Amino acid sequence: MSPFMVLTEGVTGIPGITGLTFFETFTIMYAPPLIIAAAIVFLFVYLAVYKNPKD
Repeated sequence: MSPFMVLTEGVTGIPGITGLTFFETFTIMYAPPLIIAAAIVFLFVYLAVYKNPKD
């Protein structure tokens, strides 16, 4: 077995980042923007529900 076989074994994520599973790829690439977007949506919903001045 050549050492090059080990590097490309099990690559299911982003091409160019070897050895990462799909879950690791998802966690690195997509989780932080989704967390930020969820926090912004939660902030707007919270402000709309609890901080809205009553007429």
